[in-house]
Amino acid sequence: MTDVQPRGTGGYPEIETAAWTILGAGLRGEPSALDPSVRTWTSASAAEILRRVQDNPDVSDNTFLAKLERQLDGAPRATTLLAAELIYLQCGPLWNLKANTKRNLVNTVLSWADPPLVLPDALDAALDEGYVFNGSQGFTSGRRHQFNWLCRLVDAWASSPQAARTAALNDPWEFGRALRRTPKDSTGIRYSLQYLAWPGFYEHIVSKAHKRAIRDTFAHAIDGPTGNDEESIDRDLHAIRADLDTDPADHLDWYASPYLEQWQPTSDDAQRAWLVRPGTDGGATLVKRWDAEGFVSLAATYLGPVAAGSTHAQVRAAVDSGYQNADYQRRGELTSDYHAFLNRMKPGDLVVTRIDDILHVGTILGEPETVGDPGARLRRTAQWSADPVPASDLVAPLPTLLEQQGGVVDLTDAIDSIAAYLGGSDANEDDEQTPPPPPPIPPAPIRFPPASDGLVRRTHMDRGSLQEFLDLLESRRQIVLYGPPGTGKTFLARALADHIVGADGASRRQLVQFHPSYAYEDFFEGFRPDPDNAGFVLQAGPLRRIASQATAPENSGDAYVLIIDEMNRANLAKVFGELYFLLEYRGEYVQPQYSPDTPFRLPPNLYIVGTMNTSDRSIALMDAAIRRRFAFVELHPDESPVREVLDNYLVANGKDRHLARLLAELNSRIDDTDRDLRIGPSYLMKSDAETDAGLERIWRYDLLPLLEEHHYGRASRTEIRRRFGLDAVRRALEPDSSPDTEPDDQA
Repeated sequence: MTDVQPRGTGGYPEIETAAWTILGAGLRGEPSALDPSVRTWTSASAAEILRRVQDNPDVSDNTFLAKLERQLDGAPRATTLLAAELIYLQCGPLWNLKANTKRNLVNTVLSWADPPLVLPDALDAALDEGYVFNGSQGFTSGRRHQFNWLCRLVDAWASSPQAARTAALNDPWEFGRALRRTPKDSTGIRYSLQYLAWPGFYEHIVSKAHKRAIRDTFAHAIDGPTGNDEESIDRDLHAIRADLDTDPADHLDWYASPYLEQWQPTSDDAQRAWLVRPGTDGGATLVKRWDAEGFVSLAATYLGPVAAGSTHAQVRAAVDSGYQNADYQRRGELTSDYHAFLNRMKPGDLVVTRIDDILHVGTILGEPETVGDPGARLRRTAQWSADPVPASDLVAPLPTLLEQQGGVVDLTDAIDSIAAYLGGSDANEDDEQTPPPPPPIPPAPIRFPPASDGLVRRTHMDRGSLQEFLDLLESRRQIVLYGPPGTGKTFLARALADHIVGADGASRRQLVQFHPSYAYEDFFEGFRPDPDNAGFVLQAGPLRRIASQATAPENSGDAYVLIIDEMNRANLAKVFGELYFLLEYRGEYVQPQYSPDTPFRLPPNLYIVGTMNTSDRSIALMDAAIRRRFAFVELHPDESPVREVLDNYLVANGKDRHLARLLAELNSRIDDTDRDLRIGPSYLMKSDAETDAGLERIWRYDLLPLLEEHHYGRASRTEIRRRFGLDAVRRALEPDSSPDTEPDDQA
């Protein structure tokens, strides 16, 4: 089988060529690049590895290679060679592994073959230039998972029809589809393999969030994105590179200036990170012990018997038993600390502690255990970095998180910078690694797509105004659309949200309507009856739910929009509570009243659009605290862009413009002192308004009752109908119309 379409180059020719030597031979069903007498990419070889490795996992504390050697003991030669090839493909392009580490990994596996082999010179030499991806912790701690996925790929590929394999070898996008069909997806290694197979078409990026962020940032080069599925993003990136990468001698690198500063990466690392405080007495001495003896601990001096996996109530009982002299507040704090240390923390998580403005960073290795060590009874094994970090070097949001109260604090929101300080080391491997990369740059705000023709057609507003609304929301993250009834506030809010999240982002847009009885417990979180058990359970409200979705690492490149309709109908101070602070200080954290052990912040990719009706004048009573936290956008019938909406709607639908003239005349009859009582165009943007009978119904049952309510106590029903009735407004538009003398019962 031959390659029809040139694969191109991604700017790293040595490792690309070497990887394709192995990968291409395997995909084409040819003999191994390591031993021409053996075919390695077969279902039989892949299934044998999966049987030995995936189906019979080694749960010991041994290194990856030690486990693999035991599992492959006695395996056929082709199986061992396939394992070596897959490890070469996995580690070859990694920036954060030194060449000798990669070489030793592959040659160690080759030494198990009978007879043993070593890497051919060309493949060996390419490892010295194999610095393509920064795999960080994911590629090191996830090596076994990625190795298993590669085996499943070989099995699926070898079992697929010849026509399907030929299509994938001749078309980069079909190749990507073939990889996505491999069971139990492993995104990072799949992205790596796409690049190694088609370096001229796929980017050297192994993070989904990074791909999306780069594409969105530079989509202007191709007149906007084509879609948000993986293939669309990859195709867009290919087109963007073709437009921007004009110098063959200077290959464009998204992770270098001037591009990095424009898209500012975020990580989709799945680990958690924790701050563990050693206590005020002898803290520095204890941290030295942590480093020297390889553990992290809590004092737990009087903690009663409690095991890992205990419920919060069980931990609380053990604390109450041992700390009877502490007040309820202190016992609650200890319960939160011990429960997190016992149950939420896990091997592989990152851990930090701070002493004398120095941050110490490490990795959790073991499960919790209780030992007879006063002042350090509850402990986990851990490996600490040899390079503490000065507090002055910390980047947001880590400094703010470190200020949270508690002996154990969840720092997962800052895991990117913590992992960078650690340098991606893996305590279960003896890998010699390169120095850690610099701390990540704080992520830039998401860039919204520009106002589109579809948005203009949907809202009947001019593009300039719509773009201004989008720019304001992108910059401020919180806006309020306010104005009289019928000005399309809610409709516009939904249209803007749909435009921002895109056609496939319905789950990233949510609407909630406030009302006088709406409370903090409804909006954020509160206790509700547990349908399965007697008692109450803490349930998240719409803000907490959408914030949780937006905070997920895999969603960091997506915008989420929360629409709060009829915002001024609720007691806002009661509904928002301590969240008021977050509306003004987006990067900060608060400790919610019902879950103080879990610091909360509004994620930077969550945008809030409120609507307020000015007809009841309640907006004038709003306190300054809420006013300064939102940008207020007026939508008024007398002002653009609302003034032109009805006229634009009529023209776009081929209808007579007399309805626009009727609305203008009606509003002209409302005094300037009642400016907020003027009528918006949406009342007449209905099919009923196209007939005389339907228009009379709208006037009689929608508009006149509204005007009567507004003028209650100032004008009689007769006066209201004489002044604002449909016949009166129509007569005023007729040439040489006489003064209003309509009967009292006119519509």
